[in-house]
Amino acid sequence: MTTAEVTATAVPAPQQQRAVSSSSSPAPPVRPERQPENTSQSRIQQYCLKDDVTSAEVVWCLQAVENHVSVAATGRQARLFPRMFPDSTIAQRMELGPSKVGYCLTFGLGPCFFERVLNELRECNGFTVSFDESLNKKSKKLQMDLAVMFWSKTTNDVQWRYFNSAVLGHSRAADLSKALQEELKELNLTKMFQVSMDGPNVNHACLKELEKDIKAIHGADCSTFVNIGSCGLHTVNNSYKQGFKSVKWNLMPFLRGIYYVFKDVPARRSDYVRFSESGKPIFPEKFCGVRWLENDSVAITASKAIPDLQDYVNGVSREKIKVDSKSFDNMQRGLNDKLMPARLAFFAYIAQQLNPFLKEYQCSAPLIPFLYTDLSAVVRNIMSHFVKESVLDKAKSVSDVDISKEDNLLSGSKVEVGHAVKAELRKLNLSADAIKAFKTDCRSILIKMCSILILKSPVSEKYKLAKYVTFCDPAIIASQVSVSRARLGNALQAVIAKNWFSGEICDKISREFKTLVAKPEFIALCAQYRRSDLRVDHFWRNYLQGQNSYQNLYSFLKVVLVLSHGQAFVERGFSVNKEMIVENQLARSLVAQRHVYDAIKSHGGVDNMMVDKKMISAIRAARSSYSDALKKDKEDNASARDAATKRRSICDELAELKAKRAKLITIKAAEINAMDDQILSLTASLG
Repeated sequence: MTTAEVTATAVPAPQQQRAVSSSSSPAPPVRPERQPENTSQSRIQQYCLKDDVTSAEVVWCLQAVENHVSVAATGRQARLFPRMFPDSTIAQRMELGPSKVGYCLTFGLGPCFFERVLNELRECNGFTVSFDESLNKKSKKLQMDLAVMFWSKTTNDVQWRYFNSAVLGHSRAADLSKALQEELKELNLTKMFQVSMDGPNVNHACLKELEKDIKAIHGADCSTFVNIGSCGLHTVNNSYKQGFKSVKWNLMPFLRGIYYVFKDVPARRSDYVRFSESGKPIFPEKFCGVRWLENDSVAITASKAIPDLQDYVNGVSREKIKVDSKSFDNMQRGLNDKLMPARLAFFAYIAQQLNPFLKEYQCSAPLIPFLYTDLSAVVRNIMSHFVKESVLDKAKSVSDVDISKEDNLLSGSKVEVGHAVKAELRKLNLSADAIKAFKTDCRSILIKMCSILILKSPVSEKYKLAKYVTFCDPAIIASQVSVSRARLGNALQAVIAKNWFSGEICDKISREFKTLVAKPEFIALCAQYRRSDLRVDHFWRNYLQGQNSYQNLYSFLKVVLVLSHGQAFVERGFSVNKEMIVENQLARSLVAQRHVYDAIKSHGGVDNMMVDKKMISAIRAARSSYSDALKKDKEDNASARDAATKRRSICDELAELKAKRAKLITIKAAEINAMDDQILSLTASLG
């Protein structure tokens, strides 16, 4: 069949004739004639199609949140679906304007996913709450994010989930405690096993306020949260920061100065390249003033850039180019310090000693059984640079080493500073006294670091529970069964003191653990365990699940393993907030999107999420909830306006009365003065 025959067959005669007569312009699209429909069948199809359309709308909203697409852009993009998929009935029926996307997320999917987390928390044996605050740069208010860690019945393992956010004006201890109780009001706070936080003193004061309030509400005998100190990650980072700030090396001004002197200044960057003898100078990296331990590469780059920076300073001086900048002054002061390369090398050397710990503990898997051991190893490693080996060998724990006692410490000349630092010192040809003074400064830094870690981190003697929960570390069970049993006993005493378990239940837990570790096959399994290959909660779940003879021990482990090892999860949420926050955004909108995003991440992405009936129902009910919220907002605004009007009226009346009172006082004062003058005059006439 020829092409002409195909065309003739496909196009009806009148349309074919019109196409031939006006071949210069394209024929209009041909709409097929509407076929008569079976009414009952059409209604059934429409009913079945309704869920498919809503499901497609749910998926589109989910992908928008996952990719941090704004509500307005999501709605605009959805309008293109009918053009993109003209043969799809679902695409034709989807109705997703910006307003609908907004209320579907805020009043539909957000509350739906939050309710699921809430139900799991109500069913679990115990949970941990983690909180931290950051500035919401759009609203200019302090925002406190809350995350929860619990043993999930759905996934049958430990989960971290975003819970809620509170907007604060002040961040005093009483304010934080009140905000925590308000945001956690849906939960039974006697099931809160721990409150995880970073190190400011206000947070420790907040915990005291919170514990006092819980006991006032639920009774003095209620179970209360345990305390294992502030976040180990923060403590390590802050100890490093405070250690280097304790000596007058001026590293931070120098590292900041060499970056900002060239930042966004093309003329200086051009001169930097021109004055460099190599022709390819190294540009400094940005110094992070919050996460100091991430600056090891910054220090190394700065050390390599020193010759180029010196060339630039010399060139500027030679050509008498005026550089009016505080950063330039800081850079010059640093370059004039002969020991700056050695200082930078030591700065990077210590950071590299600590970074592996920080990287490993910035994960969501439970690591509490290993925290005390790993953090003790970090502190012991730092101590080995300046504490006598014989003293370290005798100490059972790092807390036993008295670093304030000079007899326990190496002399300044014998302090270990690393090969990179030694290489820099050799280049300088310094005297023995100068090298000793430098190493003494290094020792002061390390002493400061260790003193902070021993006092405030989970290795402190004040927070012994972090040590006791290492009983469930398979490596300790495999190598030191007696130690693990002793630590279990101490852990049980700690939870009894907090009214979490009765003495009778703890006796059962102790017997079950004793029976378990007496099995050679279990000891062999512990010896084979590698935490890089298998999460510790999965290890215990795989062995104990379904074994009735260990159910008390299993229940205890489900509580212990939700102890937080750090603030990494809640702080990652600040980055999510930054992507989601827009101008004039209501707090409930941001919170809802965080709930949706958290649910997506917990499933491993939108592709792994199934749209169920609850999600569909939530979307359909969102419009009604949105209308109710608008009505309530309108009523609240009207009430606020009425209150403001009444307040203004009272203030005006008060001002008027005060003015009258002042006027009367002035008049009376004048009358009194006149009377006083008359009295004086009469008195004078009497002589």
